[in-house]
Amino acid sequence: MSVCSDLNSEQQTKLLKEIEKGQFFELARTMTILGMFSNPEYGGNYNQIGWKLLGFEDQFFYKSPFGFYDVEYQAK
Repeated sequence: MSVCSDLNSEQQTKLLKEIEKGQFFELARTMTILGMFSNPEYGGNYNQIGWKLLGFEDQFFYKSPFGFYDVEYQAK
């Protein structure tokens, strides 16, 4: 039985590309992304690091303008 470290660079790359096609890898990747950018109150995104990476501000309230359709709206 060989170990990944026994493989040369080309063989390691080939192995990783095969692993990426698997159902487990897709699930692990999806859960990692969800945890990285989720609301920290649910247990992921420790210290809001994922949000900081994106430049997202934790305001949790909405204020206009919301988009192109109301960009000229003037808040009172």
